[in-house]
Amino acid sequence: MKGLRIAKDIIFLVCGIMSIVSSVTLITLSGVFIGFSTPGARDVMIEQLNNGTLTTSFPGTPEEQVMAIQALLLSLAISFILITLFSVANAIISFMCRKKGNKTLYILAIVFGALSGQELNIVGGVFGLITHRNEQTIIY
Repeated sequence: MKGLRIAKDIIFLVCGIMSIVSSVTLITLSGVFIGFSTPGARDVMIEQLNNGTLTTSFPGTPEEQVMAIQALLLSLAISFILITLFSVANAIISFMCRKKGNKTLYILAIVFGALSGQELNIVGGVFGLITHRNEQTIIY
């Protein structure tokens, strides 16, 4: 059981670091996507569509194509911001599970691991629940 506890701590450490890295990456991408959704970028994209340097598979005039591109980029940016919030919560929960793990934190690790796309945190939460259960049933 000691090996499972060590594995759980290592998994939560790795998940916390991965969550921080993914949060930084996603917030950077969100900023770029929001930047491409501005009116200044709209004019540049229309010019590129007219020149033929930017091609899309969206039908319609260049103005309609740019509206579709910007709507897609804005929806991706909002989705990435939401996933970033889940990743930040996941990082905090992962580090809390390493310090003092209890049943509630392990369940939260599983939930936020699934919401933020960090599947390894689900494994850590299951390992934590198993070790927590076994520590409760051992009679000293």
